[in-house]
Amino acid sequence: MYKPFNLINDSATSLQPDEKIENSIVEKLRAKLWCSDPLADAVTNDFALMQPGKGSEMLNQALNYGVHTVSGAPDSLLQFFAQVDNLPIWADYKELNQGAMTFLRSGGLGAAALLCHSLPTGYLDPEGSRPLLFSGRLVQRAPRRLLETARFVYECIRPGGMDRYGNGFKICIRVRLMHAQVRRLLLRSGRWNTKEWGIPINQWHLLGTNVLFSMTVVDALRHWGMFINSREEESIYAFWRYNGYLIGIDTEIQCATRTECRRMVSLIETIRLPATPDSIILTKALLDAGAIMVKRIIGLPMQKMTISILAGLTRNLLGKRRADELGLPSNFWRFFPLFLRPVVFCFEILRLIIPGSTRFAIIIGNRLWERALEIGLQGRDASFAFPQSLQKLKSPDTLIKDKKNA
Repeated sequence: MYKPFNLINDSATSLQPDEKIENSIVEKLRAKLWCSDPLADAVTNDFALMQPGKGSEMLNQALNYGVHTVSGAPDSLLQFFAQVDNLPIWADYKELNQGAMTFLRSGGLGAAALLCHSLPTGYLDPEGSRPLLFSGRLVQRAPRRLLETARFVYECIRPGGMDRYGNGFKICIRVRLMHAQVRRLLLRSGRWNTKEWGIPINQWHLLGTNVLFSMTVVDALRHWGMFINSREEESIYAFWRYNGYLIGIDTEIQCATRTECRRMVSLIETIRLPATPDSIILTKALLDAGAIMVKRIIGLPMQKMTISILAGLTRNLLGKRRADELGLPSNFWRFFPLFLRPVVFCFEILRLIIPGSTRFAIIIGNRLWERALEIGLQGRDASFAFPQSLQKLKSPDTLIKDKKNA
């Protein structure tokens, strides 16, 4: 279960007095642990009643040509696309594109920020990672999960990715319905404790992931010496806000500004349970997968040293207390940003004073992401297909026992 929610009198909270959050707000957000995505859930429930492959066929048709071209589309699919095809009044494609290009020009630094800051921060919350634990393939699937995450991010931030018929838009919809299918399978498995754990892939955890892909990335990039002005920063938040809208996050809790994102990150850190052995396993698998990708992409043969570098960067970003929770070693590489920052800073100065350099940085960043995925996927496709079953379904307790006995 989650911590008690009397935050105002909790001496363990790390929030400053002016940052303390009223219990009423916390309780309101706490209720989101038991909220799913009704529109997506309705679609997957209807697809489950169809002949195998029929639902995917309808989805492909709707994504590629519009839901109005789908013959015999159920009401659930029509209502679902009525929402995602409706561009919110606050969404401005020009601003969304600026946010995407700011992220894209970060190139390898942006990917490293996701790997060393966003994802490990998410693993600190054992409840948010629980659906992963039920797959029974924590370590084996880590490289694939990392590549799928990278593909998801890249297709969203590449030029035109979030247009209605762009690949980023389509992948957002596929990921949303994939979440709904996993949620459906877990709830029907008889192994999911809704009373104790909330709904699988609930609104609270969807929001947490969305915020960690925006503010924590900005913080990491600035920490490493990148210049991101206030307008660029706000455009990144606008971009991920729209991404969250497509992923199915309730509009009531979507974050639009740094202040809102910061508040949510404070909430995540304050009310989460301490990291568990599963959090440590997931983090180790993540860094191992990251080292494998680095080896494939740039040919570094020293995989153990690469893991040490990634662990050091992660420790530097998370801080001692949170890094210790995840079992990250304290090594020399935690000081690497002291050397990295001046180098990035110099390149950024040149980018600002040489005409056309920002555009060139975007082109290089795009090529780096493209090349990394081309090498990483090795011709395979990150399809984000509906899972038809949960293979090797196990409870988290069983997984811990298996790991200890291995």
